[in-house]
Amino acid sequence: METRNEIYQLFPTHVWEIKLPESEYASLNATLKKSIFEQLPVAESDEVRESIQTPNHLHKEREFNELTKIIEQAGASILDFLQTEQKALDITGCWGNLNPPGTGHQPHIHPNNYLSGVYYVDAPKGGDQICFFEPRQQLEMTTPKFTQKTEQNSNMVTLTVTDGTLLIFPAWFRHAVPPNRSTKNRLSISFNLMFSDFTKTMSSPMWKGATQQ
Repeated sequence: METRNEIYQLFPTHVWEIKLPESEYASLNATLKKSIFEQLPVAESDEVRESIQTPNHLHKEREFNELTKIIEQAGASILDFLQTEQKALDITGCWGNLNPPGTGHQPHIHPNNYLSGVYYVDAPKGGDQICFFEPRQQLEMTTPKFTQKTEQNSNMVTLTVTDGTLLIFPAWFRHAVPPNRSTKNRLSISFNLMFSDFTKTMSSPMWKGATQQ
């Protein structure tokens, strides 16, 4: 009798990536960069030693209209992919991140949102990575030694990005920014997305009690 072996990958965690062509992101990034530094307490030429973030309302600024549309279109496409009944998303926050050489960002999540993401304005080589961590904490109960780290046994995945890259992922997906190993500043824009009608249609219980006939 022939033996049949299968390996199933259950409950995948998605990270969506959109890469804008240079013909589109070059002028866009120049505009975004100028606007971000107008929101920061430092100039682009200043020597900065710590990470700095702008206020979280950049999506309301006129200079961010083009990026906002790209994010909203990407979010709508993701909802179609996931086949959700809810089709409208709002950007609930959007802010710029300045990571000078040697700085990064500790592992974190983005509470009270459905999706989160990041767009890369300046991602110099050495400062062009983001890490995602295994969300199933119960796997830490037994951690054997491995002869080689692979996608199948690693508890962390590192993605390399470029200027003009847009990443979107579940807001609960723990992630971090490794230290910037380049000699240049790393500049990115983070954002959150949440269902527009959350309180109207989604916050109520998903079950209904029995009704008497």
